[in-house]
Amino acid sequence: MNSITTSPADTPLWHAVGIASDIPDPGNYLAADIASEPLVVVRNGDGELRALSRVCRHRGFDMLEGVGPQGGDLIGRTGSVKRISCPYHAWTYDLDGQLIGAPVADGIPDFDKGCVSLPSFEVAEVDGLVFVCLDAPAPDLAAQLSEQGTNTSALAQHLSHDAIREEKQ
Repeated sequence: MNSITTSPADTPLWHAVGIASDIPDPGNYLAADIASEPLVVVRNGDGELRALSRVCRHRGFDMLEGVGPQGGDLIGRTGSVKRISCPYHAWTYDLDGQLIGAPVADGIPDFDKGCVSLPSFEVAEVDGLVFVCLDAPAPDLAAQLSEQGTNTSALAQHLSHDAIREEKQ
């Protein structure tokens, strides 16, 4: 997906990554890449949106690689998980990005799972759209949308799965 607009590289931007109604329930996720950063936006157990890195902290493996259709593009894909697990060494994270299982590391003295979590990013929902900002602190999203004259209804239509499918045909 694209950022709302282009701007100098050092200017923080919010990026539209999907539609909130595609991920309505805890465990629902959507995959996105922003500036080569593989992300997952997931609803946690409280129904809150979380934007997390998809990259395992152990070996740097994309934990959702291969989840999409065979040979298909993972970006924009949605699904549902109870937890996020790395297929490489089975490190497992809860829906807030906290490490909850590390089979090989559990036997290492002084290894504290509580000190390991997936990097998280600012996430916001506006008019049914999900936005992510990689920068902290994130700029004011409403101000950015207003400054750019962004029509969130038109953007939502563009990001809808029906529109994406029509574009691919």
